[in-house]
Amino acid sequence: MATIKLSLQALFFALVFTLLATHQALSDKDCHGEKELVKQKCKSYISISGDYVHPNHECCRVVKESDMVCVCRILRQDEESTISAVKLVDVAHDCGNPVPDGKQCGSNLDCSKSAAAKGAFMRFRQHEQPKEETWSDE
Repeated sequence: MATIKLSLQALFFALVFTLLATHQALSDKDCHGEKELVKQKCKSYISISGDYVHPNHECCRVVKESDMVCVCRILRQDEESTISAVKLVDVAHDCGNPVPDGKQCGSNLDCSKSAAAKGAFMRFRQHEQPKEETWSDE
């Protein structure tokens, strides 16, 4: 009787573990396809090189249809050699699908600290016009 009870307990714990592991796996949405589509359609807007440029309609359409929290979360460190996590967060914001504060984007960007401040500063700098110098012949 003790052996049956022990076997049932082991079976019960195995079942609970399996259910918890399956639930965790199901909650981790697979958004690799979305990430690849964002990378393809928004390549020139999220590139590590160059200044930030506001995204076009096609890029925004893909971003709006994507789970950007998931896309940011699965951005790998090796991808960050060509993709700017800051620009990715800015594109998401400009397209109306922002990554919430406190979420991770890429290997080490906390959206509430780095991206918001850097993104706002970059947008401010882009709209800043150089002062016109006036020359007088006096």
